[in-house]
Amino acid sequence: MRTLMLQLVLLAGVIFSNGCASSFHLDSNSNLPPFDGGTRPVYVANPELKREYEILRASGIYQLSPERGGARVLTLHPFRQYGRCGNPLMLTGLTLGIVPGVVPAARAFLYDLDTDGVTESWEHYLPLYERVSIWEWLLRRDEQKVMAEALARSSPRRPNHL
Repeated sequence: MRTLMLQLVLLAGVIFSNGCASSFHLDSNSNLPPFDGGTRPVYVANPELKREYEILRASGIYQLSPERGGARVLTLHPFRQYGRCGNPLMLTGLTLGIVPGVVPAARAFLYDLDTDGVTESWEHYLPLYERVSIWEWLLRRDEQKVMAEALARSSPRRPNHL
């Protein structure tokens, strides 16, 4: 009995010492049709933004070309994180992460697209939410895969500023 109690205390210690983790989830309330970037191929001018490039590639919204000739030129920008309200996380904080909190991810994917000399800036607000709790490390999802799916389901708009 004493050994079992010690094991439970150690388990609780390990769980609480990990702290809260977070994971992204696709917003199931957004019934957006898949985004179609057209049939003309796109050449990515700055694939050194690896995270953004891999998410763009995995999303399939554009047909990527390894060559610049005849393709539109897409210049990636780093992800943008918008401000959000932390009130939904109050219960998570009060329960030390046992009760999960959910907040909008408030992430945007940005790029410039040059088509025959005309450059347009585009922003895709990703339909994601973020769960925060001590249990999220058990339910870890591939963040890149979730963000690529969200990009494929987002609708682009022209940003106010970059």
